Amino acid sequence: MERKQQHKKGHQKAVTDLRKKWKAESLALSKEKRSQLLDAKRIRHSPAASPTHGDTDDESTDDNVSLVQVDKAIEDMKNKSERIGALKLLQRALAQGSLVIDHFMAYDGALDRLVGLLSDSDAELQIECVWCVANITAGEHEATLRVAKSTAPYMVTYLSSDNHNLQEQCAWALGNIAGDSEECRDLLISHGIVPPLIALLKSPDSGCIKNSAFALSNLARGSNEKRALLLGAGILESLLSLLSENCVEDIVTEVSWVLSYLSSSTENETQLYNSGAVSKMVDQLIIHSKDEDLHNNVLATPVLRFLGNVFSGPDELSERACAEHPTLLTTIAKFLCSNHRHVIKETLWLLSNISADFKVCKEIVASDLIEKLVKHLSSSYEIKMEAAYCLCHIAIHQQKDWAEAMLEKQAVKAFVPFLKSHDGEEIHVALTYFEAMFRILNCTKQFEDAGGLSCIEPLEYHKDENIKAVTNDLLEKYFYKEEATSG
Repeated sequence: MERKQQHKKGHQKAVTDLRKKWKAESLALSKEKRSQLLDAKRIRHSPAASPTHGDTDDESTDDNVSLVQVDKAIEDMKNKSERIGALKLLQRALAQGSLVIDHFMAYDGALDRLVGLLSDSDAELQIECVWCVANITAGEHEATLRVAKSTAPYMVTYLSSDNHNLQEQCAWALGNIAGDSEECRDLLISHGIVPPLIALLKSPDSGCIKNSAFALSNLARGSNEKRALLLGAGILESLLSLLSENCVEDIVTEVSWVLSYLSSSTENETQLYNSGAVSKMVDQLIIHSKDEDLHNNVLATPVLRFLGNVFSGPDELSERACAEHPTLLTTIAKFLCSNHRHVIKETLWLLSNISADFKVCKEIVASDLIEKLVKHLSSSYEIKMEAAYCLCHIAIHQQKDWAEAMLEKQAVKAFVPFLKSHDGEEIHVALTYFEAMFRILNCTKQFEDAGGLSCIEPLEYHKDENIKAVTNDLLEKYFYKEEATSG
């Protein structure tokens, strides 16, 4: 019995090591995609526009502004009576993208004039100037950094003003700067952005709250040190106060993104759980799983990602969450029916993390989730890998009835194509799964019937030494041994 337990622990460590590597790569890839596709920067086209993550208000009907008009507007900033009109035209022009931004930045004295008006005591001028800054900083790094160095001190100060419009606009522009680079985030932190930005979460103005959360999420996209700084500044209390059943969905979405970034560190899972953040987010997941439309990917994505990140920590967190929220697993399973591929991926990421716990695995087997997981083994790479890790976690617990349930749902057959992959990670997880299943059940016949033997034998000559060693071990123990005996 002792030897069996040691053997089991060895394989648990193997799949855990694979899982950790996959998590690191997955987080890095997801982070890169979010930076490019979702929320790094936002252009502002009109006063009514306050886009949430993934929305840059691209459907603006603003007419294009010519460079000649831009030049005139820059000159008109000198004239007191023309300033507001000039700034409004520049806002429209700068929203057109890098060509106009580069032209503005290269125009002699243009940035100095903008900063001069930003430092004016006229709140209306300040708002219009910050709007221009927001659109410049939605562009490329060089322009963003140059503008940030000149304007950040003023905008950080204005976060504490009593003008909600000015506060909202500053939070937007500062959010763009924070989404640009680590260098820009360091600059903002050096100017003391964190306390006033967190304080803005308590604003009575919803626009201020949303844009503050946007800026905070971009700050949290930085290093672990920055996430620790935000947590140390008391951000959780302010964020969690905004999560309620009756809270506006846009605000819940923004808050969820901040929490998802805070949870991307491997050091904060227990703190986030004990703060009540997990309970609040599970409640949000349950609330929105009851909606007629389960395909609200805007909100589901950050909530699922947050929970998946937290449950990638100590196994006890998964067990506690399932005990405290008896409907958690059935709620999560609903999102596997989403029309959005990335929602399915986030759902499987969450399931693959909570399935590392024995009691949670037991619940998964008791539900109808195994069939759904097996189905996703034929999906795209990122999705099938998450499903595979979840099934691996179930297998390595060495429970015969669990293995039989997977065999009945054709999991062995579904894993066989993994062996033909050119991806080493995919082969590793399949070999780990088969080794665990062969030890529990005499299912080598099902494996051979699915064409497994012809797929695994070439791996004896694989360039990866670990794959080669595991393959040889499996073949000797479960296949060639019988041939040798009969011979």
